[in-house]
Amino acid sequence: MRRWKAILVAVVVFGSIATSARLPVLASTVPLCTGPVGNAFFDPPATLPPGGPGTLVSCRETTVDLGANAAPHRAFAMIYVSTDVTGARVATSGMLLIPTAPWTGTGSRPVVGFAPGTHGMATKCAVSRQLIAGTEPQADSIVNALGAGFAIAVADYEGYLNGQTHTYMVGPALGHAVLDGVRASFQIAQAGLSPTTKVGLWGYSEGGAGSTWAAELAGSYAPTLDVVGLAAGGVPGDLKVTARLLNGNLAAAFMLGASLGFATAFPALPFDQLLNDAGRAAKQQATQLCLFDAVAKFAFTSVADFTTDKLSLDRFFALVGTDGISWSQRLDQAKLGVDLRGANKVTFPVFMFRSIVDEAVPTQTEDDTRHEFCAAGLPVQTATYLGEHVIGDFMSQTDVISFLADRFAGKAPRNDC
Repeated sequence: MRRWKAILVAVVVFGSIATSARLPVLASTVPLCTGPVGNAFFDPPATLPPGGPGTLVSCRETTVDLGANAAPHRAFAMIYVSTDVTGARVATSGMLLIPTAPWTGTGSRPVVGFAPGTHGMATKCAVSRQLIAGTEPQADSIVNALGAGFAIAVADYEGYLNGQTHTYMVGPALGHAVLDGVRASFQIAQAGLSPTTKVGLWGYSEGGAGSTWAAELAGSYAPTLDVVGLAAGGVPGDLKVTARLLNGNLAAAFMLGASLGFATAFPALPFDQLLNDAGRAAKQQATQLCLFDAVAKFAFTSVADFTTDKLSLDRFFALVGTDGISWSQRLDQAKLGVDLRGANKVTFPVFMFRSIVDEAVPTQTEDDTRHEFCAAGLPVQTATYLGEHVIGDFMSQTDVISFLADRFAGKAPRNDC
């Protein structure tokens, strides 16, 4: 709670805004988690080991600062194999945290795949690094999960290893990283987790998108995981709708970050050649800043401010890459709630929630995404919280923990559709 208070005082906000189903190697090739110490742990591996998505590459037991209210726990930094949006194998990082007290619920200890909200584009902003440093803004979510006895596998997402750029808001890559972080956690022998245990997915804002993508991809990408529920809030389900709100408003930094993230994931898209001097400077600055500084630096900026032709948002969307695919088409490919009865079929209960006033994610796209899940015939529990974007994340946590606990206990879901 102490970190959320700091966030609210600063008046900043979170968020913006199927590939191979091969099984990971379940016998860890990294005995006793003896990966490099310090920042060197986050160096990209020279080569990736054999094995499918979720294969553990390296791990190291570490200490994290979660504040005085955290239940006793162990923490393991992880590097593992994931899949980028093109289907290529990539290394990504994350953190497994597990209570030291025995699990007292039914079955084996469950795992929460946690998708973080926006943290910033600099590699130093990664959740794993901020947990170690004691600066993690979503520490309260992790504390609450540990307090309920859950193990929690936190994904840093693609692009947070040293020298890389985060593919911010590129939905499938986010979902892959979340699912693969859970699979990698089963290979840490000291954690004692069962690969057949129940798994819950949780995220807010960028994490709302990441966790929802994980839910939509779980059946095809990670079919051996026993995913039993999704809790997603502040979900930017349609990035074009979200961009129209962000362009020129307080949270404009998130649109700049998303543009950089998509340009990194899809280098054929026109980007660098569009930038004026201010845009080139903003790109360089954005890769060095974490959430709070980025929000302050780029508040109320727009696409027109950073482009030589002072592009409107619609003109920007219409630009076509060297592969013949436009910005508009790439953003549409990241839309959530599409084909939920087909390729992206979800088979477990969902809890979707938002703030009554959301200055970072349009309530239109939050509600539209929820309606798509209802239309697919899923049991969807809903909640709306008084306040703005950040407050919604804080106020939802008790309900999220209760929802996940009920899923792990096998209770019948509530359906508010």
